[in-house]
Order: sequence, then C-alpha cells, then structure tokens
Amino acid sequence: MKLKYFILEPKSKGKDDIYAEASRDALEAFAWLIRDKNPKLSRRLLSWSASETIAHNKMFTDDRDDEDESM
Repeated sequence: MKLKYFILEPKSKGKDDIYAEASRDALEAFAWLIRDKNPKLSRRLLSWSASETIAHNKMFTDDRDDEDESM
C-alpha cells in the first residue's frame, strides 16, 4: 500500500470508537517526537488530544453512577 498521508480523527463517534482513540494516541506520539523542534505545535497537539479524551469520557460517563456512589 502506498500512502501519501492519512487522516486522524480524534473525536469519538461512539463509546468504543477505537479509531478515535488510536488517532489521539498517534497525535500524542507525534507531539512528543517533535517537541524539541516545534514545542508550540507539540503543546497544541497534546492539548487537542487531551480535550478530545476529556470530551469522550464526559460523553460516555453516566452521571447517575456518581450520584449512587455518594449515597
């Protein structure tokens, strides 16, 4: 297979979106590899990945579970 580029899509479309998770992992790996050459881009990519991970976790966390634990 000959690829020129491929698209990463870190935003989850469902609870078990393995492609979004893999995209976030790839963004983070790339960010760490370029941190010495381009620290600003590295920080932005890490921030983007983290925000998508947080959004994913919030989207698929049942708030009722938190209420049950406090009782």
